[in-house]
Amino acid sequence: MIFFTFMKKIIYLLLFLLYIMPAHAQYENIWLLGNGGLNFNVNPVQSFTTTAPALVEAAASICDPQGRLLFLTDGTKVWDRNYNLMANGTELARQFGTGSSTQGAIIIPIPGSVSKYFIFSTTSVEYNSDAGKLYYTKVDMNRNGGLGAVDPLEKSVLVDSHLTEGMTAVVGAQCNIWLIVRSRIDGRFKSYEISDAGLNTKPVTSATGIIGRNRLWVGSLCPSPDSKKILSCSASPLGGGLETFDFNPGTGMLSHPQLLDDSLAYYAGCFSPDGSKVYAVTHLRDFKVLQYDLNAANPALSSTLISACPSFSKIKLAPDRKIYFKGGANYLNVIQFPDLAGGACGLKAKAVEYDSAISEALPNIVPIMIYDTAMSVNQIKEASCFTAAASLTLQANNSDQAWGHQWSNGVRSPSINPEMPGMYWVSYYTAPCRYHIDTFFIRLSNGVLPQATITEACKGTATGKIAVETYSGDTVLYRYTWYDEQDSVIGHGPILDKLYAGNYRLQVQTARCDTLLTFNLPESKYNARFQTDSLTCTGMALSVNNRSDVYYTQWHWDFGDGWQSSERSPDHTYRTPGVYEITLIASGLVCRDTFSSTVMVDAPMFPFQLYAERDTLCPGESLNFHYATDSTLVLFQWELNGEYRFHTRDTFLQQAFDEPGLQTFVLTAELRACPVQQITKSVFIAPLPLVQLGNDTFLCLQGNSVVLSNKAAVQPGDQYLWNTGDSIPALVVRQPDDYQLRITNRFGCSNIESVTVHKDCYTDIPNVFTPNGDGINDYFFPRQHLSRNIAAFHFQIWNRWGQMLFETRSIDGRGWDGKQNGQEQPSGSYVYQLKIVYHDGKQESYNGNITLVR
Repeated sequence: MIFFTFMKKIIYLLLFLLYIMPAHAQYENIWLLGNGGLNFNVNPVQSFTTTAPALVEAAASICDPQGRLLFLTDGTKVWDRNYNLMANGTELARQFGTGSSTQGAIIIPIPGSVSKYFIFSTTSVEYNSDAGKLYYTKVDMNRNGGLGAVDPLEKSVLVDSHLTEGMTAVVGAQCNIWLIVRSRIDGRFKSYEISDAGLNTKPVTSATGIIGRNRLWVGSLCPSPDSKKILSCSASPLGGGLETFDFNPGTGMLSHPQLLDDSLAYYAGCFSPDGSKVYAVTHLRDFKVLQYDLNAANPALSSTLISACPSFSKIKLAPDRKIYFKGGANYLNVIQFPDLAGGACGLKAKAVEYDSAISEALPNIVPIMIYDTAMSVNQIKEASCFTAAASLTLQANNSDQAWGHQWSNGVRSPSINPEMPGMYWVSYYTAPCRYHIDTFFIRLSNGVLPQATITEACKGTATGKIAVETYSGDTVLYRYTWYDEQDSVIGHGPILDKLYAGNYRLQVQTARCDTLLTFNLPESKYNARFQTDSLTCTGMALSVNNRSDVYYTQWHWDFGDGWQSSERSPDHTYRTPGVYEITLIASGLVCRDTFSSTVMVDAPMFPFQLYAERDTLCPGESLNFHYATDSTLVLFQWELNGEYRFHTRDTFLQQAFDEPGLQTFVLTAELRACPVQQITKSVFIAPLPLVQLGNDTFLCLQGNSVVLSNKAAVQPGDQYLWNTGDSIPALVVRQPDDYQLRITNRFGCSNIESVTVHKDCYTDIPNVFTPNGDGINDYFFPRQHLSRNIAAFHFQIWNRWGQMLFETRSIDGRGWDGKQNGQEQPSGSYVYQLKIVYHDGKQESYNGNITLVR
């Protein structure tokens, strides 16, 4: 019953393939010649009048598989079956024309499709440097309600350049089609492959022929009916010729050129139905139709005149196996028996006449892909004792010449080893496009070796199991006998359970076969285990990562502090520091296992305190800090006023401060497991009191006393102490000496300032002068020296860069006027030096600063 059901499916598949793959499609059964046409769907052939566009030289049309017109083209435009321009159907060769190209248009059905076609167009020689350009355009007949439309994404696509006007197509050997063109540059042929994948733009290139490339302008290409030869017609102002070539449909290569004539130029030609004769139309002058016999001893000498022509004409083998060519403006001549030699070919002049002139062009050929199907049913294949289906090899027929193998189990190869018994089939192709299906039926009536499923025994327990089975749908009767390691029979049937780990044997018997199998039943290796941190802190959640084998499904956790859980991977928070053992008991359907791990629980460091000797100190003084620690400390981090200072483990720190103000310390303790802890401590650095006694001064002879006092701002609570022992703010000085004042503020911080009162100076030297011309203090000069008994005198002034600005040794004069070389010097401080020698030999020297104010 299974076999017949499968065969029914195969037959349905073949019928479907026959439906989508027409065996003898009538693609060329309608010829359109402008005002007239020919219908080859009826016998005898019928002529008809038409309003189809009148095409010049390039012409191509195509019908559906039933012979009904689909569309026509001249390579530049494309019209639908109603002779209306197809949607997007102009400029197929861009801005160039193809109408006067010998074979400027050809239509090729795309293999594997029932609705898509390629139009190829070649530009004519009149375009000079743009002549011989090859373009392709895709037409989709599913569009526009079945009238078709040009695909705008694949329109006017440039493929090649510098070609002749000849273009034809041949059915290949692997469900493909070859588009054949010829180079006008070097005479080489180029074959472009068209398959269900589309156009392969990399051509197969063949060697050139015998006719020179300077004669390769116009002229047609035509394949023989059996696709094994190509006829090439050539014509140019320098002459032309007629050649045949062998063609390989498998590779697209042309070879073995045979010259039929190089004395005349040839425009068009075709083969007779049996391929034995060639008919060709000459070009340029003396237009005529010649026949060549390819079976003759020397075909080049077999030329026979068949008919004269009023001008050049296309010539074409028709679906009725007759050859047609244009004999006059409004009629066609017919060669009725083209396989016969000479006059026996049966020329019939004016065989088809029309009321008005018809087009020059006959439609280019359409390569007809003929699909076919074949099916073979192989004999039943039987396997031997306990042999699996995979031991058999299924081989497709014709595997050496075939391609595209597809087995019913999805394998793509000429042969397979089946996995199971039953029906198998393989589909594939052979040349040119024949579809095959081979079928096979696999039987395993002698039985197959059963496959065992072993359940391991838990450690030390009789929980193991061995179960055997063959395959689903197996109808063979099996007898099973089980033995232990002592060869004792311990069971029958396909299942043996409640077993300890060890070795067991099974005897398997069928009606004609007997064998003994050995099995090892291992102990369980299911382990319970988990991962967790070995250190944590009280109050923090501790996570465990349960990594037990997938066998286990139930869990019992004990965290050592009385808390338990049945979750797979619970979290737990310890409240008390210490060392705890975590235990997991994992259970499965049969087995169980235990795993333990230890965790240390820290507590935050407490108390965490920072001790300082005092809270207030003066700049420059050092302060000692002490702080507590314990065994969980990792390190301390110190920060002062928000800036990181250093790490340390010391519990003592000494710090001095230069600047007054509030200094804030942050001490961060990084602990072994617990969160970091911080202490903030502030210390006030009191300011130093300001002491300003002014510049050193002098006590002049019989002069007034000097009063020394702090010229800086006085703060409440400041205490004064002079080196004279006085504690008053102002000190009256009557003797030259060094005097020192210490001021202590309310914070206990002290500052000291000293000043020197020099001995009697005998002169009064000012510290400021204003050389502004107002007659007051305009000059700097130690005037009182003029009244003294001075023996020698030397007075100098420098600026702050050490440049001497003024010098005199005369006690007369008015002194320095604040200028150098007539240039006024800027306001500022200047250095002076005065040296005096008295008549009694005593000497005095004075150095100081004078301020110039303008």
